[in-house]
Amino acid sequence: MILELQRWRAPWALMLLLLLLEFNSKVPSTQNAQFVELFAGQAEVSCALRSCGLSGSTHDINIDPQYMDLCSTTGFLLAVNELRRAEAGSLCIFALRCASFSRMSRATAGRNILFPLGNIQYGFVQTGNLLSSRLILMLYICCWKGLRWIVEQPEGTAFPLLPRWQEFLKVAQVYSTSFWMGKFGGATAKRHRLWSNDYNLLQEIHHEAGSMTRAEMASLPGGPLVKRYVDKSGLVRCTGLKEKLKQSQLLGPTFTLVYVLKLVCVNLWLLQKPTA
Repeated sequence: MILELQRWRAPWALMLLLLLLEFNSKVPSTQNAQFVELFAGQAEVSCALRSCGLSGSTHDINIDPQYMDLCSTTGFLLAVNELRRAEAGSLCIFALRCASFSRMSRATAGRNILFPLGNIQYGFVQTGNLLSSRLILMLYICCWKGLRWIVEQPEGTAFPLLPRWQEFLKVAQVYSTSFWMGKFGGATAKRHRLWSNDYNLLQEIHHEAGSMTRAEMASLPGGPLVKRYVDKSGLVRCTGLKEKLKQSQLLGPTFTLVYVLKLVCVNLWLLQKPTA
């Protein structure tokens, strides 16, 4: 285990954590999970995978605030152990909370190429830094275990600027694509960005929802997610409509990821090893 983690240049603290879990007889270690979904929200993806006959675990602070808060020691250890229990080739989905990474929060969060960690005096920025760091640590575990993984964020996110992500890109082969939520029943168009170590997975998603015409966008019932206005200096600015943004995060049963996961996960992903 240690030699393999060293090959991926995983932090020593992560290796020590995994060793402690490995030699703790009270920690479940049976490898029987075929998927792990973190930041699951309403767990639509987990439901889709279970309907395919797959077994796995679902984690979100709204499901269990005490044991599934990834900012807490308990929540992080539980998530790490579930990754340890995943079978080789299993799928891990990370829909990281975007509060401090999205374009809408850029002015307050203060994230940019020079200051990727943002205005750390704000609690929501600190939380974003902690969650993203722990997410990337879990990606090292995915590499060690030979798991498939996918990370989701809104288009224009500042997530790729993070130093720990840049370090991870030096050792892992990562592919990226974008898709439109409106292509599969979303009330708004809302473009998202995906990263994964599985090229075929991203190709399937891009094929299904990688482009959207203006006519298709205009036909959606949700309307715009931002309000544009001209400030005193004559500059066009925009502000997010909180309720609409919140509702746009909800995934319906025909949402792209759910559709693609149900379509190809059993036939393709679990039969082949990921490329990185």
